[in-house]
Amino acid sequence: LENINYNNENNIIDDFISSLIDSMAYWISLNNEEPVRLQWCHFAIMKNGSSNPTHLDLVKIQKNKKLYSAMLYLNENYDGGELYFPKTDTMIKPKTGDFVFFKSDDTTPHEVKLVTNGDRKNLVAFFTDDENFNLQKYNDKLKKRIIEGKKSIYTYDTI
Repeated sequence: LENINYNNENNIIDDFISSLIDSMAYWISLNNEEPVRLQWCHFAIMKNGSSNPTHLDLVKIQKNKKLYSAMLYLNENYDGGELYFPKTDTMIKPKTGDFVFFKSDDTTPHEVKLVTNGDRKNLVAFFTDDENFNLQKYNDKLKKRIIEGKKSIYTYDTI
């Protein structure tokens, strides 16, 4: 993942990610009254010694619209890095291919525990049921960032 390069002539990565996103949206839509659409997506690599303290995935959307956080786990050869939901005292130790999603609102604070060995890698995506969300505008911004050499993969280094 660390060596992914965006190349307009090679759409294998784009097709693969699009397929993953479509599958994620399908499963979330089964649990929602409205179909969902992608709002944001990135790869996350949490290095040995990193964590992500308790937080909310709140993104401003229109009133009465829902947002979902989703993670597809790409490896399991690391220690620590569990996904923890303190309100329900739920701890998840994902395996490769596991898909976790939850409503992104003030009811779901969560954290990623300390990664104590290896690198934790996953695809992180946010979905909305806001039919007015402009995915093309998002895609244009993302492609511009990549062309400008800005990150599309987020690495959490040792804290």
